[in-house]
Amino acid sequence: MTAALKDPPADWVLKRIEFRRLYGATAAAQPLVATYLAKRDQQRAASIVLFNESRALFHSKKSAEAYKVLEKLRDSGASTWLGYFALPATVAVLEKLNAPPGPSSSPPWPV
Repeated sequence: MTAALKDPPADWVLKRIEFRRLYGATAAAQPLVATYLAKRDQQRAASIVLFNESRALFHSKKSAEAYKVLEKLRDSGASTWLGYFALPATVAVLEKLNAPPGPSSSPPWPV
C-alpha cells in the first residue's frame, strides 16, 4: 500500500479504501493509517472549498469548468472523502445523474 500511495491519486484511492476495510484495524496497518489520516486532515479545508465550487458550477450549467475543479480536487485532495468524487468512475456517475431526464437502459453507475 505504501508503494501504491506514490502513484497518481486516481490509481490508489480505491486500493486504499479496500486496504483500510480489510486491514485498517490491525496493528501492522496503524502507521500507514495514521499517516493517511494526517494527510487527510491537512487536505480537508481546501477540498471542501473545491468540492463546493464544483457543485456551484454544475448547478450553474458550467460543466466544463466544474470538471476542471474536480481535477484539482482529485490531485490535491485525494486523501479526503471529497477526493473520491473527483475520480473518473465517480465523474461518470455524476455525468449520468446530471444528464437530462429520459429513458436510459443503464444505471447511473459504471458497470
